[in-house]
Amino acid sequence: MAFLTILIFLGVSGSIVYMQWNDYDQEIRTKADEPLVHHIVARYNGESLEVQHRLSGIISDHYEVIIPNIVKNFSCKSIKDQKCVFYRENEKHFIKTKGFDELEMQYSLPLAEKRDVIWLENWSPAFISGQKQQFYLDMIDFTKNDGIWIAGAKLEGQANRDGFTYYAWSQKDIVSVPLYFQSLKLERTVFENIELYADKEIDIEKWKKTKAWGIADIPSLTIVVSPLNVKYVSPTLIVMPEKQSFAAVQADYMRSYYRSFYFAHSPVQEWVWDFLTAMTLNLEARTPKAKQVLNELNRELTNEEKEKFLEAVLKQKGKELTLPLLDRALGDVRHGSTTFFADNNQGESFVPLLFTENVSLFVNGKQLKGVSSITRYGEQLLPFAEIMTKLGYQVHQSGEAVFIDKGYNSWRFFINSNLYRKNDERFNDSAIIIHEINDKLYINVKNIQEWFDIEVKEKDHAIYINGK
Repeated sequence: MAFLTILIFLGVSGSIVYMQWNDYDQEIRTKADEPLVHHIVARYNGESLEVQHRLSGIISDHYEVIIPNIVKNFSCKSIKDQKCVFYRENEKHFIKTKGFDELEMQYSLPLAEKRDVIWLENWSPAFISGQKQQFYLDMIDFTKNDGIWIAGAKLEGQANRDGFTYYAWSQKDIVSVPLYFQSLKLERTVFENIELYADKEIDIEKWKKTKAWGIADIPSLTIVVSPLNVKYVSPTLIVMPEKQSFAAVQADYMRSYYRSFYFAHSPVQEWVWDFLTAMTLNLEARTPKAKQVLNELNRELTNEEKEKFLEAVLKQKGKELTLPLLDRALGDVRHGSTTFFADNNQGESFVPLLFTENVSLFVNGKQLKGVSSITRYGEQLLPFAEIMTKLGYQVHQSGEAVFIDKGYNSWRFFINSNLYRKNDERFNDSAIIIHEINDKLYINVKNIQEWFDIEVKEKDHAIYINGK
């Protein structure tokens, strides 16, 4: 009976613990799915935008935050009147939110008077987080002007009164809602998740047929076809002149989209966004470095490999876009590793694409460690000096010449050249024999077997080099 009582007790206890854990786990999952919600009320008086910004849905002890330089008179507190604490780490700014349910921020944005056009893209504090975000933006314009405010968000309502004009928008999955004002009013038309502002008939199907729209993953897009000669592009709001076509604006749109697709502080230069856009749209890049990189990959990769590369990069949505990330995605295409993007990030010099192969090298049955075979321009190259030394050859480099000796035979090759000497005779080969890449000597599989008594076989992700 005692034993049975213990079993019953353990069973009941286990059930209680399981139910408590299940409830806790469900609570954690629910919190993880809860969006970070921005309730913003902006008041425009003709001289500045006065903003009240409330943040709710806080589930983290801290958030990275970017406060734009345009923001003035910034203040922040919790709903319990506790002042916000900011700190800096690894050149990034963070706000402590442990114990906070909501934050209340106030700030202003000075704006010049009597402007025909106002463009505000990254104007509100941006909270960088993997947590989904939701925006509710209300604007009250007290200027009694004849213009119109438009946001990169869905228009939920608009009311015109004697003393002011009121707007309400909502948007999600972004970190800031772009705003645009122009002095000329336009007609609004809604096409599913596209809002179009124009004063003449526009064929929106032409935009839907662009490759950019097929790729972009956004909740909604607002397009302004303006009679004014202005152009502004963000992922959720495009302002374009009437004379410009949708096809002409899609490259600028993709650059903007890619910048927002990853974390706002992704540590890459402008040429990276240009390169990704050009490869995606199959267009020519506009920056010199992007042109070099794109031309190299177009020459070295098949269309299928380029598609796999882009797919791997786009899977990193919401993360930092880094050059090592691009190199890993490129290396996976060829089942090797590369530092192509990192090598080409500095200065104007260009480093060709090469892959370090993930294969083992065996010389006379013993593994050769510390070196690898590489692939460049589709050609497999073996580390020359290390292999030859293991096979009993003497290798010495002097300037542009490479001397090889074994027994009564001697050779002299010239690096990155088709010139060579064997014993006392000088010859020209049909192609380069010894390559120097990143201060190391390489030779292809065909030449090492033709020039020396060496046999090379590849099997089961390994290369076997044997002296005859």
